[in-house]
Amino acid sequence: MNLSLYITLLLLTAVTTKLITLKRVKSFHEFSKQELITELRLEAARISVKYGNSGNEVPETDSHNLMYYGPIQVGTPAQTFQVIYDTGSSDLWVSGVECRQASCGPNKYEPKKSSTSENMSQPFQITYGKGGVNGYVVRDSVIMSEVIVSNQEVGVGIEVYENPPQASGIQGLAFTALSSYGKPTFINAVDQGLLNPVFGIWTGSIEGSDGAEVSFGELDSSRYTGDLSCSPIVEASYYKIEIIGSGVTKCHKDRCYAIIDSGTSLVYGPKQNIEAINELIGAVQTEDGYLIPNCDPNNLPDVPFKFAGTKELIIPPSIYIISKEGEYCTTGFIGQEGAGFDWLIGDLIHRAYYIGYFVGEKKVCFADSVLEKNSFYLSKILF
Repeated sequence: MNLSLYITLLLLTAVTTKLITLKRVKSFHEFSKQELITELRLEAARISVKYGNSGNEVPETDSHNLMYYGPIQVGTPAQTFQVIYDTGSSDLWVSGVECRQASCGPNKYEPKKSSTSENMSQPFQITYGKGGVNGYVVRDSVIMSEVIVSNQEVGVGIEVYENPPQASGIQGLAFTALSSYGKPTFINAVDQGLLNPVFGIWTGSIEGSDGAEVSFGELDSSRYTGDLSCSPIVEASYYKIEIIGSGVTKCHKDRCYAIIDSGTSLVYGPKQNIEAINELIGAVQTEDGYLIPNCDPNNLPDVPFKFAGTKELIIPPSIYIISKEGEYCTTGFIGQEGAGFDWLIGDLIHRAYYIGYFVGEKKVCFADSVLEKNSFYLSKILF
């Protein structure tokens, strides 16, 4: 065998695949109608700030209730935290022992208790909506499942605003170009030879289950069926791919781009397309958003999407209907322009498909997700 090939194979077998179970902060069906409307308005405002549209009015509170969180450990010996896993950002931060707000979360990092902690004497500040975090940066060991990443930059939050009480921080999974203070944890793990440069996210679960899963180093083939359908990343910052569209989602200019973001709940797109989608599914605009009167989910059409290089993907009504109250259904399609993206596609596409993020090959891949239980009812699918 060629020596270089042998070394390559040896390295590939040395890296591991690690799974982290995620849970949702709060389920759609746990909200009343008015609470859901408020949450969606808050998310839209947060997105405006996150993606650079400072012209939109931002409410006094922020929403992370529709995100996923899971465990991570920092320090030696390890200190455990629950953090939000977000493909729309790159930094890792956790609340520090100095943090006093209710938004700091249940656990706080104590640098003095870690033998591997090094203060970098560098302040940081991250803003989202009216919320945010500021503090200082340390370098320490970070454990994702059983993978120990050394010399990782970690933000230590001393002031944290509008973070969900279940989580004590955020783990960004996007590229280094978005980072405020160093290399993202996953990229660092790849560079240290600990993981292959790919991870996958699965959210096809039911109420009462563990909710979701992220697999690092390899895709979890038990969570999807069929072949992967892939689209190249056009900009290694966000997971940004070209959207060609199909029917009501067709691009109406030379090129359109979509950001795939696990930290976002719904689908945001050009108003022209969103109006066409809602017309297709029979939704009417009200002061509370788009609602479908006399809603029978079993008779509603699928909504198609197509990205450069992929097959036609669909979001079925079992996923795009995010709540049903009486005879009315609320949809998960929101018209929002001028916020640094053409389309921002969040949890709706993650629940419809298993998504592989190939950081090394710079592509995003979709495969049919294996649901834990293929029940239509929202209380079973929207956890």
